[in-house]
Amino acid sequence: MGKMLKAGFDLLEESFVKEISSQAKIYTHTKSGARLLVLLNNDDNKVFCSSFKTPPEDDTGVAHIMEHSVLCGSKKYPVKEPFVELMKGSLNTFLNAMTYPDKTIYPVASRNLMDFRNLVDVYMDAVFFPELAEEAFEQEGWHHEFENDSITYKGVVFNEMKGVFSSPESYLDMATNRELFDKSTYRYESGGYPPAITDLSYESYLKFHKEKYHPANSWIILYGDLDEDYWLDYLDSEYLSKFSLPDFKLPEIISQPLLDEVKDIECFYPAVEETSEDQSLILMSFIVGTPADVEKNFAMGVLDAILIGSAGSPLKKALLESKFGKDTLDYGYSNETMQTSWSIGLRDSSPTNKDKFVKLVFDTLSKLCEEGIPDKIVAAAMNSCEFQLREANFGSYPKGLIYSMNIMSRWLYDGCPLQGLKYEGLLKDLKKKIKKGNYFESLIKEHFLENKNYIIATCKPDEDMGKQLEDEEKSELKEFENKLSEADKAEILKRNEVLLKRQTTPDSIEALATIPRVSVKDLNRTVERIPSEELSYDDIKYIYHDLPSQKVSYLHLDFDCGSVAIEDFKWLSLFNSLMIKCGTKDISYDEFAQDISIETGGISSTLNIYSSYLTESKTGCSLSVQGKAMLDKTEPFCDLLSKVLFEVDFSDLARIKTVIDSMISRLNNTLQNNGDRVAKNIISASLSATGYLSNKISSIEYLEFLKSVREKLNSSSEELYEKFKMIKSKVFTKANLIVNLACDNEDFEFIKQSISQVVKPLAVGQKQSFGKVELAPKENIGISSSGSVQYVAKGINFLELGYKNHGCFDLLNQLLSTGYLWEKVRVQGGAYGCYLSFDKISGSLVLTSYRDPNLEETIQVFDQIADYLENLEVTQDEFEKLIIGTVGRLDGPMTTSQKSKLSLNRYLAGVNYEDLDKRREELLNTKLEDLKEFAKYFRELAKHGSICVHGSETKIKAVSSMFDKILTVGD
Repeated sequence: MGKMLKAGFDLLEESFVKEISSQAKIYTHTKSGARLLVLLNNDDNKVFCSSFKTPPEDDTGVAHIMEHSVLCGSKKYPVKEPFVELMKGSLNTFLNAMTYPDKTIYPVASRNLMDFRNLVDVYMDAVFFPELAEEAFEQEGWHHEFENDSITYKGVVFNEMKGVFSSPESYLDMATNRELFDKSTYRYESGGYPPAITDLSYESYLKFHKEKYHPANSWIILYGDLDEDYWLDYLDSEYLSKFSLPDFKLPEIISQPLLDEVKDIECFYPAVEETSEDQSLILMSFIVGTPADVEKNFAMGVLDAILIGSAGSPLKKALLESKFGKDTLDYGYSNETMQTSWSIGLRDSSPTNKDKFVKLVFDTLSKLCEEGIPDKIVAAAMNSCEFQLREANFGSYPKGLIYSMNIMSRWLYDGCPLQGLKYEGLLKDLKKKIKKGNYFESLIKEHFLENKNYIIATCKPDEDMGKQLEDEEKSELKEFENKLSEADKAEILKRNEVLLKRQTTPDSIEALATIPRVSVKDLNRTVERIPSEELSYDDIKYIYHDLPSQKVSYLHLDFDCGSVAIEDFKWLSLFNSLMIKCGTKDISYDEFAQDISIETGGISSTLNIYSSYLTESKTGCSLSVQGKAMLDKTEPFCDLLSKVLFEVDFSDLARIKTVIDSMISRLNNTLQNNGDRVAKNIISASLSATGYLSNKISSIEYLEFLKSVREKLNSSSEELYEKFKMIKSKVFTKANLIVNLACDNEDFEFIKQSISQVVKPLAVGQKQSFGKVELAPKENIGISSSGSVQYVAKGINFLELGYKNHGCFDLLNQLLSTGYLWEKVRVQGGAYGCYLSFDKISGSLVLTSYRDPNLEETIQVFDQIADYLENLEVTQDEFEKLIIGTVGRLDGPMTTSQKSKLSLNRYLAGVNYEDLDKRREELLNTKLEDLKEFAKYFRELAKHGSICVHGSETKIKAVSSMFDKILTVGD
């Protein structure tokens, strides 16, 4: 028993976790059996996370479908989709749910206390008292539907997973898990395998909730500046006390028996015509241990960084230099399940390389054990891991969410939930073991060289597989349809009508009123100020941000690229990609990468293409060398930055070929599997200079450029040297440079002086800006792929139609994204998602659907936006909700590095706080008539907008007449 009983909770353990400055209390709820962890601290970004153990027993994806549908109405909140209502009108900083191989997690976060309470209550009611209407199951899971006089499958998860299984890696992962964990829970696809999803019955779905969503099978985490007594009373009185300990067996995770059995398997993925076997994937995957072994788990994370964590890592280097594949599959160490695994593989490889790949992996690991891992490599990996732990910079994700996910990777398996957070002792012990010597070598021997619980998987392209899967689905549906009586058909039509009625009937005012929300009065009427000071030092512009940084300096050396001709833009992109991935005349690339890992929190380069009011073409581009380092590492940090700017050497052609091969492989993968991005970029290229330049370095055109450069390097490198020399001379000048720096005020002068020595040798130069950019022609383009879902995009330039920039557009975006588009494309159409992209400066607007079963129907939805807006009626209550949700989305919390980067972006775009406050005021004062005014622009979109669809070959060919041209990716 625990120390005391409080509000129905038994306190089991209490301790202070200094690493995250939190008082931790672990409770159990006596009546229901629920587990609770409270982490009390001063973080105002409060987090709630409710998790359930949901091990799958088949491939139907029931856990995934349940994750979607519990958020489709509950006892206290009887609206169709409380989740969407929260999206519309909450100040949340995080709102989502996630299905893992053995658990389902429901996290929310907010900085506003009332909003946080509202979010938690909606989520608690959703998981414990969901409506689980059959229509929600059909909408989110699957159902039969008559379409053009034939029957088909529809459902959000069904189409989401069809999109997932458009990727070769998904077939590789599924086949690997089936064999590696063939006797355990993890042999099943928890997200659902499309051909199996349609085996799930509504009755099995209800049974799953009853058995899995009981408080005794729940793990609840609360994090932040919270009133503990309030939350204990709330959880007990509102939810947990309404349950008793279950009279049925709680779910168990079946672990894989270790049988010292090596398996060699072959699997396939759907490919387009004329796909070479050289586009196969090869993977080795080992069962390693358990996350409950905290010390070993921690050490394996560092070993992973040693082996494959950077370009200088010995195993990654050996694989890339072997040319057995064009790129590595760096899956690495996975510790989010009861049994941990470690995997490494090759992309774009030949099956004939399989044995050579396996031999190289084992030979490299054996050599490291025999000769010892170089101290420098160990130091680099340790510093990278330690820097990440101490900085705790998770970007847009709340800290409490990341800590919760870390906790659940132990707590779910009866490990101590706090052990993964208390890293200081683990670091200290690990450093002692490293000092004694041979520690990581012993891990390699134990878990790889002497471990026979592994699999070798080869995943080959199959040109017939996509059509075969399609034909099997059609055959299954036809067989089903042939067996239907007229009464059966009538029943399906009736069910479809019931579902459509649910989807199209608005929630009642009374039901909507149950969804709690904060007041418009709680919103900020001005945009958050980021402290910025502009100054000049040694003829170089500095922008300094006095922000709390825990003795870490965040730096961008931002070089304007306006002096580079458009025809050399692809060379500029290649230069940017290679710059940090090559060595110097005196230091090899792997040693250089190790030095960066040892002395800094990372150095990278980015080609930043942005819209700007400050240029004639309304676009700009800069090459940003960015990095971060602890204050006491400022000197070596600056020395490394100097090497990047002045000493990088491009004479190692073998290295350059290797990197370009990897770039080709990754871009080809992106073009095949990220159809929404591809379609959006193609349309944007005809709408704005920013879109044109962005597409130029992310398209099929750029892929062909990389291939041509790679081929030319076999005979001559002169063109590459000359282009790179030209780019360095034009870009790396004082006139082009802005030094953007964020650090603690007391450290600014010291860091500034150090950086000034780095940039002092730069030539003075003369800044130029892009002139007029010739855009791509406006065309309707189809892109045929091996996938079985579509990514549908349509766009136009609003400014060319006479639109004047106004803050009400943010509200319109929220209205369409969480209302019309959500309901028409996702809820009724069955797509996984749909979003609107709008560049306020250039005027480029693109609508894009994601993992969409439809094509023409979605374009029709886009074309009917004008009608929707002309007839729009919104209650004052709904209008206020939209305003709250819009401002909440715009005012998310930011880290120091994010604030620094955002401030720089605004500076480059020519946007000031007066503009931003004006836009905020326009947003807050938006009227219904302002939204209706957009109808005329969307009317033009319907008539004259450009279309791009990335989708299945069958769908594209069926409507080929709507396209000016059809392209194919993957060949």
